Amino acid sequence: MNKLFSSENNKLIFILVTMFLNFLGFSILFPILPFMVEQYVPNPHEIALYVGLLLSVYAFCQFFAAPGLGALSDRFGRKPILLISLFGSAIGYILLGIGGALWVLFLGRIIDGLTGGNISTIFPRGF
Repeated sequence: MNKLFSSENNKLIFILVTMFLNFLGFSILFPILPFMVEQYVPNPHEIALYVGLLLSVYAFCQFFAAPGLGALSDRFGRKPILLISLFGSAIGYILLGIGGALWVLFLGRIIDGLTGGNISTIFPRGF
């Protein structure tokens, strides 16, 4: 029983929960995003374009921010950077849920992309 609550297991559980939340949030977004965009785009033929742009802006921001977050995790440790990353993702999802305008959806995805370096933070340098 003592091994179950060891420091190593607690670190692994924290990392696994972080990854689960990251992928859960991303996969829940796919089916509902067209319905969210539909409210702000008058032409139904442009919905797919804006959904693609929302997904692309997230990937673009994550592409540029992930190496920096990985380097910061090497310097300050994984846990603080993962907590910042989770907090940024939460803010991005809140903005996405609040909506109100198409630019707010984009802002939410940009914030989530810039702080969504969970994978680069979890893997050690040189792995």
